[in-house]
Amino acid sequence: MSRRVVAVLGLAAAVAIIATDLIRMSILAGQHLEALQLELDKVIVIGTKGRAGVTRSRKSRIATVTAQYVGPAPRPQIFDYYRRVFNAAGWRWCGHSIGHDNYCRGEYEAIISLPSALGSGSYSLTLQWNRITWPVWFTAGALIFIACWSIAVLGKRRASVQQHGGRPGLQLRTRLTPGECVRQMQTAGGYDIVFRREGTIDEGTIAFGLERRPSRWTSSVMAPYFHGTLQVDSMSGGTVVVGSFGFHPAVRGGAAAVGLIALLALGLAVLRDGWGNADWTILAIAVGIVGLMLARWTRRKDRGKIAVFLTETLQAEPIDPGSNAVNSG
Repeated sequence: MSRRVVAVLGLAAAVAIIATDLIRMSILAGQHLEALQLELDKVIVIGTKGRAGVTRSRKSRIATVTAQYVGPAPRPQIFDYYRRVFNAAGWRWCGHSIGHDNYCRGEYEAIISLPSALGSGSYSLTLQWNRITWPVWFTAGALIFIACWSIAVLGKRRASVQQHGGRPGLQLRTRLTPGECVRQMQTAGGYDIVFRREGTIDEGTIAFGLERRPSRWTSSVMAPYFHGTLQVDSMSGGTVVVGSFGFHPAVRGGAAAVGLIALLALGLAVLRDGWGNADWTILAIAVGIVGLMLARWTRRKDRGKIAVFLTETLQAEPIDPGSNAVNSG
């Protein structure tokens, strides 16, 4: 199994797992939000304090209900009162700081804060369900790493034989000279292929690119782009065509810019509100990746059409893998 196949499978699996988890845990958070509201309504408020308001928040893996109370709020009395209330309801004391008391029961946590965000003379009671744990952090990091590695593998242009000594995606031999090949591809009719001359590399080697014309219904952003060279064949006096399929140069630069913007957006969301509010940003990135993969899939037949264009236009034949493909000599 090639690295590119593994990359496709890894990217698809990572995106599917992340998206499924975000959707499933968001739905589950909504269910826990209602359960927390019922728990909050059962709590008997100390004395005659009035509830100033209730704040509800739901994110993937996080649900929070906070009630604010106003009136005289002596710290020891309030903490002692709610300790008795929560102990009687089956909660256990699990944390304390200068202005907070924490109680836990199952997956829920209750936090008494004194004073609340309203200032002196107030306190708040928060019930929350939080499933962002260290295993979740580790798993999310692993999935993001797999997705990034897969994108890097899929976006990497296959190097030519002259650069790395590997086997290119396509090798053809024709009796036409490099100049005649350029003219043939520029003037060929009856094909929806666009020829782009990319300059001369060295010793008369001409670099060029081929892609199908974009249609009304399919995007060319992720369409296969043929990166090729025309090299003089000293054995026959003709030309050897060497190349491989990859992404358009402009697409690679644009993808890098979009990826950087997406990572900055994710980083700002995490710095501002923590991972609990970054779920929709992650989901948007996942949806974007899936969209690009679908766009690539809709242009899956372009490779074959470009190969036929080269073979017919240049009257070329595939080179035997066992032969010396390029003879510069």
